[in-house]
Amino acid sequence: MTTNEKICIIFDVDQTLLDKDSDVKQFHLLPENEYKKFINEEYYSWEEHVNKFYRLMKKYGKTKEDVKNKIFEMCLSPKMEKFLNYLHNNKNKYELFILSAANSFIINCVLECHKLKDYFTFILCNNLNINSNNDLTFTEIGITKNCKLCYPRGCKSKIFKSYFTDEKLNKYSKIIFICDGKNDFCLACSLKINSYIFVRKNYRLDEMLKDEENNKKLKNKNIFKWENGDDLLSFIKNI
Repeated sequence: MTTNEKICIIFDVDQTLLDKDSDVKQFHLLPENEYKKFINEEYYSWEEHVNKFYRLMKKYGKTKEDVKNKIFEMCLSPKMEKFLNYLHNNKNKYELFILSAANSFIINCVLECHKLKDYFTFILCNNLNINSNNDLTFTEIGITKNCKLCYPRGCKSKIFKSYFTDEKLNKYSKIIFICDGKNDFCLACSLKINSYIFVRKNYRLDEMLKDEENNKKLKNKNIFKWENGDDLLSFIKNI
C-alpha cells in the first residue's frame, strides 16, 4: 500500500480516547473544599487556571507522581482498546495521531498506562514543563485571539495546521477526526471534503451540531455518531 492510500486518524483524548476528563481527575488531588472552590472560580485563561492548580497542588504536598497515579486510575472509553488494537494491527492502512488540549505529561501517562506508546505517530498537545524543583508549568500551544469558534485562547485548528501542512495531508486518502467536545468544533469545520468527523453521541459537540447554524459551518457532512469502540470499528470498516 502506498502512503497516499493510508487513512489518517486523529484522536482527541479527554472523553474520547479516555472515558472521562483528565483535568477533572487531577483537580481531585486538592482537598475537597479547595477543589470545590477551585472549579467554581472564574478565570481569564485556561493556562492561568491550570497553573494555579499546580501551585495549589504543590502547596498541599502533591507531586507529578500523584498526578500520574490519578491518571493511571482512568479507563479508556468503552471498547476503545479493541478499536485501537484493530488499527494497530492494520498499521499498513491506518496512521494514528493525537490532537488534544490535554497536556503532554498526562497524555504520556495515558499511553504508558494502557501500553499505547507505539500506536501513535505524533502527538499534538499542550505542554507541561517540569523543572528541577518539580514545579509544573502548563503552556497552551494553540493560542490565538482571532478564532471565533474556539475557547478564548486555545484553537485546535491552529495546532492542527502547525503540523499537518497541505503536503502532509495529501499523503492520505482520508482524514478521520474522533472527538467529543466544544473545542473540537473549530477543527471539524476546517477539515475538507475527504474527511470524516466521528462525534461521541450525547456529548457537547453532538449537542452543538443539532443547531442548524452550526451545521452550516461544516465543510462536509460526513458525520458519524459513536458510543463505543465497536461503533468506531464498524464505521472504519465501512468507509
